[in-house]
Amino acid sequence: MKMTRQQYNNGVRQAFRHLMRPDGVGGYLANREREAALVRECAEGGKVALVSGGRDCDGVAWEGEVSLVDAIPSAIRHNMDKVYKWADGPMHFAIMPPSEAEQITPRQRDFGMEAFENGHPHSLHIESI
Repeated sequence: MKMTRQQYNNGVRQAFRHLMRPDGVGGYLANREREAALVRECAEGGKVALVSGGRDCDGVAWEGEVSLVDAIPSAIRHNMDKVYKWADGPMHFAIMPPSEAEQITPRQRDFGMEAFENGHPHSLHIESI
């Protein structure tokens, strides 16, 4: 089926509205601008700290893993995508100045082993780290 000019124009308008939406729900360009502003605000010596945490499929939770990344939004996004590629569970990231990230202590907690040691290896009781 061939698309008419009206259908094409409506599709372009809809895509443009989606990109320019000012709210944080789905405004792609607005979200990217906020990310760029955060990177500019947190940059120190051309670097920012990317702090990550999450949980894998075995119930191991980790928090406070810090990596220094160039203060370029696309470099940060690339680094996040590399980590997400191997993710086994939920993850989260934070961007902060490297001087603040130096104070973060990485932590891990193995909920699977705790469940086994507590006598209920058939279920995990997920809590915060």
